[in-house]
Amino acid sequence: MTCLAIRLQGQLKVPVGIIVRAISSSPSGAWLERSAIDKNKNIQAQINAYKRTYTVKYREYEAAMSEWKQKKRGRKPRAPVRPGYEMQSWFKTDIDSRGKHYKNYIQPIIPYAIRGFIWDQGESGTGIASVRQGTITSNIVYNWRQHWGDDKLPFYYFNKKQYSANFKKTMAQVKNCSVITTKELRQELHPADKDAYAQRAFEIIMKKSSNNK
Repeated sequence: MTCLAIRLQGQLKVPVGIIVRAISSSPSGAWLERSAIDKNKNIQAQINAYKRTYTVKYREYEAAMSEWKQKKRGRKPRAPVRPGYEMQSWFKTDIDSRGKHYKNYIQPIIPYAIRGFIWDQGESGTGIASVRQGTITSNIVYNWRQHWGDDKLPFYYFNKKQYSANFKKTMAQVKNCSVITTKELRQELHPADKDAYAQRAFEIIMKKSSNNK
């Protein structure tokens, strides 16, 4: 982000500050306000749809586990994620972190005047079983804009290899939202060439800013 700030300041000829709020590999659901998750009809519909299939999935898991205990071959079956809970790695249990990072990292900076957002999170999915990435991320845009009192604040997001066509279609419907493409760059959790990523973000931001004049 420092590389990007330097480029923007050099182009705009004004001081540029970037507030970094980032947690490595964090799910997008942790960055959306908890009340926005609990009150959103679309999100709740997806959660409830998963709840209706959870019992069947759990019975299938129990049967697979019973067979595995007898044969002790192959990978140990993993229990289906409980409805509404975060998908953790193999060595961690389910943890409900809905809205956690919003509360700790976004809410405290809402009084600051800003000119837009750059999103580079969500590597670990949404953190809410069965809820789609596009649903959560688009609502992050709406929710954050609402709290800053500006429904036109630009939202830029880095394209990740985990993002589906459905995600891109959903985000394309969000006004003043732009993707920062990195397909030909090495897509890594922590890019080795951060300068190349900064340059790509700078190009998209300036192009979008020019088109809006």
